[in-house]
Amino acid sequence: MSEYLTITQRNKLINELKQLEEKFKKTSSSSDKMDILYDIKSYQQILNNVFPEYKSKINKTSKDSKLLKKHANDSILIEIKELKSELNTYKELCKNINNIFKSNKNFKYKFEKNKNLTKSNLLIFKELIKNYFPEDFSTFVDNEIKDERLILTNYYADCGTCFPIMSLDEDFSYYLCEISNGLTIYDFFTIIHELVHGYIFYSKDYYSTIYEEVYSHFYEMRLSNIISNKYGLTKDEKNHDIYYLDNTLSCNESLYENLNYIKKLYRFENISRKFELEYNDEAHIYLIAYILGLKLYYQDLEDSELAHYNINKMYDEDYNRLSDINKLEHISLEEIVSGDPVKKFIKEANEKWTSNKK
Repeated sequence: MSEYLTITQRNKLINELKQLEEKFKKTSSSSDKMDILYDIKSYQQILNNVFPEYKSKINKTSKDSKLLKKHANDSILIEIKELKSELNTYKELCKNINNIFKSNKNFKYKFEKNKNLTKSNLLIFKELIKNYFPEDFSTFVDNEIKDERLILTNYYADCGTCFPIMSLDEDFSYYLCEISNGLTIYDFFTIIHELVHGYIFYSKDYYSTIYEEVYSHFYEMRLSNIISNKYGLTKDEKNHDIYYLDNTLSCNESLYENLNYIKKLYRFENISRKFELEYNDEAHIYLIAYILGLKLYYQDLEDSELAHYNINKMYDEDYNRLSDINKLEHISLEEIVSGDPVKKFIKEANEKWTSNKK
């Protein structure tokens, strides 16, 4: 497979999109229409981002637009209800993470994206996965790349997205990943993150919970450590460390703002556009993932079997509350809420990059 979207991939995407457009016209069920619309949106997003000249021919009617908006509105209300039920725990989490960053202001390295990064290729990525990750995940990755589901582009602005396609005869995903000017080791982190989403979506029993990002972040950190041991310290790893911490802080700030909106938002049956823009409905999902993913990474360094037991347990059982963290082996909710894994990571990153001026 080339490192950019090929004509073959483009034609494949367009043909599958046309199948969905035809299926949509013949479907009367509202729930089925919703599923197809989401898949159509996925194809549109991929094609419009990678091929700016491409224009989808489907026109969503006012009725369809209202259906999508109502679904999005209902989803946010459900998230608000869940946050409200554990409001005090989330408040404590935000306070602790904020204090950790305030007391570590010396971590001031500037994020230097796309500068002096290590050129690489997908063959090296596949070898790393094959040699250092579980066999079933390695096989999955190999098949997804072979089937040209992985789309690498310089034009995408959101780092990466996994698009599960559920409306065609066979469920599968596409993975749209923004890469540097030529594939680098730094790009491997985006690629593994998105591939993990496809892996857990189709191999595990549960996915759409507050823990849906944990597996991806756990494997990002695992890959970072493997690359460091194999290649030594690089700008790629430094960028990833800082990106990880920047996003942890950003999500913490967004979650803090969300908690302030909850009482106001919960009174609305229909969330106004203003609140949709102010409310980051992924902040708590990503914040939990950054902290719990780090904890699993540290556990993996000491006992890989235990770490994989825990991560698989999360997706094989119905974990959807913060208190479910206490069901994991040698991991407690108290430890995650305290933010201790983040504190440890900041300390290690400071030591690593102070002694290695790269």
